[in-house]
This record gives sequence, C-alpha cells and structure tokens, in this order.
Amino acid sequence: MTNDIELSANTILAVLAERHGARACLDAAAAAASALDHPTITGLHVRVDPMRDILPTEEMLLPTQERAMEIEAIEEGRALRDVFSTWIAGLDAHVETTWLDIADGVDDEVKALGTQAVLNVMANITPGSRGHARSAFHACLFKTHRPFLVVPSDYVSRKLSRILIGWKDTPPGRRVLDAALPWLRQADAVHLICIGRPDPLELTWAKEHLADHEIAADGAHVERREDVPVGVQLLDEARQFGADWLVTGAYWHTEYAEWIFGGVTEALLGRATLPLFMSH
Repeated sequence: MTNDIELSANTILAVLAERHGARACLDAAAAAASALDHPTITGLHVRVDPMRDILPTEEMLLPTQERAMEIEAIEEGRALRDVFSTWIAGLDAHVETTWLDIADGVDDEVKALGTQAVLNVMANITPGSRGHARSAFHACLFKTHRPFLVVPSDYVSRKLSRILIGWKDTPPGRRVLDAALPWLRQADAVHLICIGRPDPLELTWAKEHLADHEIAADGAHVERREDVPVGVQLLDEARQFGADWLVTGAYWHTEYAEWIFGGVTEALLGRATLPLFMSH
C-alpha cells in the first residue's frame, strides 16, 4: 500500500492505466497545471496481476498463457514509462514531475493517492479497455472524492480558454463548481447553462457565487430537447460554445440507478470529444 507516500501540494495525478490515451492524459494534465501555483504532475502506473483481468470462464490457463500475460503487463509498464519520459522533454520548466510505478491493487492505490491530489486525470476508457483500467477509472470517479478530469484519447493540447458549466443545483453540482475555481479563473470565457425549467434562482446563485470568487460568467436557461438525452444536449451546447472543457457534477443518482436507467453521466462519458471536469 502507499500509506507512506505523500504527494506534494497542488499535485495532479495522471493515472496511466493503459497505453491507449496515455499521451492525451499527460497533455491534459499539463494544461490543467497552468492554473496552479508550483504544480507537480505525478504519473501513476499500477502494475497488476494479469490474472485479475481474465474472465471467470478463462481461469484455467496454461502456464505458457500465464507467462505471456505477465510479459504483456511488464511491456505495458515499460511503454508507459517511455511515454512519460518523452513527454517530460517538452514540458514547461515550472512544472515538477514524479513517476510512481507500484505493484498492488488498483482500487486501493488509486484511492490512496487520488485522495491526496488536487485533480485526478485519466483517459476515457473504451470498449477494449482491460479490467485494471476500468477499476482505475471507477476509483477516480467514485472513491477519491476529488475532482476528476476525463480526457478523450485523441485530445490535443491547447490553452484552456473557454469553459462551459452544465449547472444543476445539487450537492455534486456545488462541489464541482468549487473544485473548478482555479481553472475557471484562468479561462477567458465561462458560460453557465441550465437545461430544462429549473428555479430561476439556481442560475442566479451560481453566477453570484462565481462573482464572489472574481469570476465573471454569463448564463442561460436552455429548453430541454425531448429528442436527445440531456448529456448529448450538453455536449451539443459545449460544441456550439467552442468549449475547451465541460464542467459538470457526476452521478447525482446512485451509480446503480444510472447504470440501470441511463443518465447524464453515462451519455457524457460515452460521447464526449472534449475533457470532462467532474466531481461525484
């Protein structure tokens, strides 16, 4: 366990669970670091027992198959370390970096380290993602209780200029608004939208709260489109605004309810083409 590892203040934890999207994750972490004083970006790779990734129906493996899976895991770790080393070469000198390669349970390690981070960053998982990558993603979203930046695997680094906030006055909504303050201050334009017919005071409260933190934001109520899920409508609004990030609370309902009935978070994660700044 990593109980003896203490991350420095203003650490962004870049969780590198698989090669797919690793560079995009690091580039997004660098963009996020520009809003922090004396930031550190820590690349985390958790080496796992490959046997944890197999399905129950695959438990009877030949020794040669087990060895092949072990070699694959070792090679993936080396490849991720190479990606991190190459990425450092082009990084702004004011950002400190550290690398952690830990052999233990993914859930426990991501939770222990992610809880200390000011922001956790990870590439979005795909249908081809292995079990350990899915575990890491789940831990970032549900177990660290810290803001989580979900990055498309094809993300291209750019200045964080325009941020759209999908606003709903819920506990996750208020938490994510406060968590995003350093990045909202950096943006050139911040736009709040409420989809549907909320209490008019919801939008007023959010704008005044941001103004108290010296952030000027405009806002609008947007009619709910019945032909598309709310998450898809949010992404459409982000596209029209030219947003670099979309800030929103995640899983206001229970995770189980979202999984059964669908929901805003599921739609966002399934279709987003820009980074999603979330807080559960």
